[in-house]
Formats: sequence, C-alpha cells, structure tokens
Amino acid sequence: MHPASRVKCRMVRMSGRTGRIAAGLSPLFLVAAIGAGSGGAGATGGHTIRPDALIYFFDQIALRQQEPPPGVRPKWVRRWNGPVAVTLSGEIPAGFGARLDRSLADISRWTGQRFARAAGAAKAPRRKRISIRIVPHAAMLQRYGPGGHVCTAATFGWNGRLHTARIEISDRYTDCLDHELMHALGFDGHWLASNRDNAIRSVLARRDTPARRLRFTRFDTIAIRTLYHQTLAPGMARENALAQARRILKSPPRL
Repeated sequence: MHPASRVKCRMVRMSGRTGRIAAGLSPLFLVAAIGAGSGGAGATGGHTIRPDALIYFFDQIALRQQEPPPGVRPKWVRRWNGPVAVTLSGEIPAGFGARLDRSLADISRWTGQRFARAAGAAKAPRRKRISIRIVPHAAMLQRYGPGGHVCTAATFGWNGRLHTARIEISDRYTDCLDHELMHALGFDGHWLASNRDNAIRSVLARRDTPARRLRFTRFDTIAIRTLYHQTLAPGMARENALAQARRILKSPPRL
C-alpha cells in the first residue's frame, strides 16, 4: 500500500484559487483524434491535442499538489465507489435542479457509477453522499470578503475512497456547478492553462482565463472517464496512475 494511503485527509477546493504550473511530461508522439467541436478535444482551432497534453491535463487536475490545504495532501487517486446520493438545499434558482440532474446523468454515464439526487436530505445516507447548498451571495461576501470565493467544495475520504462531499454555491454564481462537481468527483486541482493558444478547455480552468468553460467539455469527459477507469484504483500512487493513464490515452475513451 502506498504510504500516504494510510493518511485520513480532508480536501477543500475553492473557485478561483491558483497554483504553480507543474513541469511537462515526455511526449508520446501520438495524435489523439477525439473529435472536433465547441470546447472539444481533437483538432480544435488549428490545434491537434496529443496524448501527452491530455496526460499533463489529467495529472494537473487529478494527481498534483498545487496548493497546501489544511492537513496532508497525498498524491494518489481519489474517487468514489458508488452509488452516490446527492442532496440539494437552500434557495434553489429556477432551472438549477434540472441542470443538476443532467450533470449527474452525464457523470453516471462517464463513471459507470450512479450519481443521483435523493428525495430529501433525511432520506439520503450519511456516507456516499454529496451535499449541495445554495448560499446567499451576501453570506459568501461576509465569509470570504469582496473578491473572495463564490463557490467551494470539500471532500472527505479514507485510503483514496471518497465517502462525503460538501459543495456551497453562491446564488449569483450558479454557473460554477460543473466546476465544483468535478472537485467533488476527486479532481482537487485546477487547470492552469497559461495562454490563449492552449487548446484545452475545462470547467476547472480559472474563471478569469480563456480556457474556462461553464459546462463539462470533452476534455473534462476524458479526464473523468480516465479517473474512473477500471485500471485506476482508489489509493493508487501518482506514478502508477500516470502509467495507467498513458495506456488509456493512447486510445482515448469514447465520449
């Protein structure tokens, strides 16, 4: 067992936080033909996405430590073993519940595990649960100050297995739903694309960058499918996970 897998950890991720860009990986000299489209992977805007770029993307958002959170940040695979119940509370904006249901249906398809809303908080299990709360924006300002965080996600697990997650979303920034759901799935990092020429787009990019999208992109889909591929196990060390990801992304998962 990886030594860090014995450590119980609590991860907190907040929208808009930044970190240092990690060193690049060696290229695989293969082309990833994943399909073109708005926000999609493959040949987009004159760019062709290579497997080494996809691996770098996956490594950055799933396996690398970008910032020092409270406690220990193990560099390992962190994911759910479903099914997972999702609860929604607070002042729910019109249409938000339907959008959440669509995102959960997509996540269920990509992970092969069931993520679905529970009938109510009282009926949801204490473990294997993601709790989402819509918070008045004034409360977020009071907590974090002007220019502070507008959405947060905290995940809790043991030996790489997530068992609970809590998401808070400002009622003025409900467009960060998919961003926080990716954090809840086990993606602790952010996509730190550095310039407009970078063809990878993601909901995990910082809000103030050209790479940011508000809905899951094809790149996000590939990352989710990779993290939940049968060959990646909770608690797997980063080096082993990257070796498996290289094999997976030589022939990227079907979207």
